[in-house]
Amino acid sequence: MSTRSRLDELAIWAGERGREPDLYEYGGREDQVADLWAADNGRSDRIAILIHGGFWREAYDRSSLNALASALAERGWASWNIEYRRGPGTATDALEDVYSAVLRLRELVMLSEVIVVGHSAGGQLALCTAGRLPAELTVSLAGVADLVTAAAERIGDDAVREFIGADPEEAQELYWALDPLSRVPTAAPTLLVHGAQDDRVPITQSRLYAAAASARSSPCDLLELKGADHFDLIDPRTKACRAWLKRLPG
Repeated sequence: MSTRSRLDELAIWAGERGREPDLYEYGGREDQVADLWAADNGRSDRIAILIHGGFWREAYDRSSLNALASALAERGWASWNIEYRRGPGTATDALEDVYSAVLRLRELVMLSEVIVVGHSAGGQLALCTAGRLPAELTVSLAGVADLVTAAAERIGDDAVREFIGADPEEAQELYWALDPLSRVPTAAPTLLVHGAQDDRVPITQSRLYAAAASARSSPCDLLELKGADHFDLIDPRTKACRAWLKRLPG
């Protein structure tokens, strides 16, 4: 099944759940918005900050995590599903948008328990916030956790070079600022989740981060899921998705 077909199928599943989020702006651009999904139990202080993937390309947006937001609502978690600037050369903009969106969230609700969840390219953004946002846990789902290696391996048809706008040798400081590996160790616990059958972001990305975290005594767990692919982790219908959801606080 193609990426688009899988995401369309997930969108249909999410729509059938009957939940509708509230849309909020956090900046002046069309893509500086976020959806606030209510938890089924009515709590708004227990919230998951969601950062979608798509190799930082404009063709993919936050709707890819609607199904996950719905599944979290059933488990008593509200969700703040962030859109951010995407496209060539938007690397620093994307991370700035995540921080701005979280500031906007704090204006809307009182927060008592927060987790950050990023999928694929969103995993890179989530890991870059680890220990820098008021979160009890950062979850990277098939995240791009090592930008230099990802650039060398041309993951996502050269997605990293496109996102950063240069090779690692040409922009060492920028890669250092945006590479999750450069931010290890972190004070906040991190959960890395990766499917063994992922053919879009190789599982070695999570293994490299986990090894670096272990070497530097950074609190980090790696959950490798046999038989799971890239999208199983955001598909609540799968055992893989349910497996990591069980690891959330509470």
